[in-house]
Amino acid sequence: MRKFWKRCKKIYRDMKYRQKLMLTYFFIGIVPVILLGLFCFVQTKNILIERENKNLSAYLSQSINNLDNQIEIYNNLSDYLSYNQTISNVVGYDYKSNFDMYDQYTKVLDPLLSSLRYFHNDLNKITIYTSNTSVRHDTTLDSIDVIKKEPWFQKIQKNNPRIISWFVDSKKKKAFSVRNMQSLEENGIKGVLYLEMGSDSLFEEFSKLTNTNYGIYIQDEDGKQIFSYRDKGAEEGEKTLSLEQCKMGDQNFAIVNEKTTAGWTVWLYKPNSVIYNSIWSIILALVLMVIVCIIISAVAATAVSKVLVSRIVKLKK
Repeated sequence: MRKFWKRCKKIYRDMKYRQKLMLTYFFIGIVPVILLGLFCFVQTKNILIERENKNLSAYLSQSINNLDNQIEIYNNLSDYLSYNQTISNVVGYDYKSNFDMYDQYTKVLDPLLSSLRYFHNDLNKITIYTSNTSVRHDTTLDSIDVIKKEPWFQKIQKNNPRIISWFVDSKKKKAFSVRNMQSLEENGIKGVLYLEMGSDSLFEEFSKLTNTNYGIYIQDEDGKQIFSYRDKGAEEGEKTLSLEQCKMGDQNFAIVNEKTTAGWTVWLYKPNSVIYNSIWSIILALVLMVIVCIIISAVAATAVSKVLVSRIVKLKK
């Protein structure tokens, strides 16, 4: 390195006075322009990344609000069924014969639940699991023994009947809400209300973001991944992130997250390379500006040095 600098100094000392002037004027004119260009580039890049993060947060918040609205609709439906006195009377009644029981189920319970499914066509299943029956009736009523081995059943045992818990089975692509039925418990009967829908329809909003080249992960309260989506507009071979990488962060990606009313955490990420593509026009403009400045500086340095040196040359003559 020292040899390099010594060589540069020697070359500079051996240069003619006019060449030294030209080189000096050139660096005085071009170095500030290059520094200004680099500063503008860095600032522009940071502003674009910050703006993209805000856009991602806005997109995510809007989608989560839509999801929360959907969940709220199903929660209201769950409240209606859980505190419905007609359902409590039909399900909790001590029937003397199977004929009377079947008659009440088909004439009262089935039409009520069927009408609700008609108005909420995303619902695949509405089932009441109760300790008051050992006979399954279509998909509307079943024994509580059927669900006792389900992992979620133990989680809701100590729940207040007002608490509605949401779960997702990603393998079977279904989402469902469950709760204890207070109207039945008041009569000493154990009852669980189960509402099921397709997880794809529940999370459909996240596959329709106006943004492009993005990825989505949703995890439940236990940290388990329950949904993922990768935009089809993503370029082939483009790097993607796992859920764990989203949690840890990656400087090559813009990553935002937010929680839903169901307790799920949604992660949205987008590669910074997509953002950088939008500033190539700025980079090109800066490069052209620097080239123009170099040409102007070179011409100006040549002209000025020629004027200053010409008199010295005349004196020598």
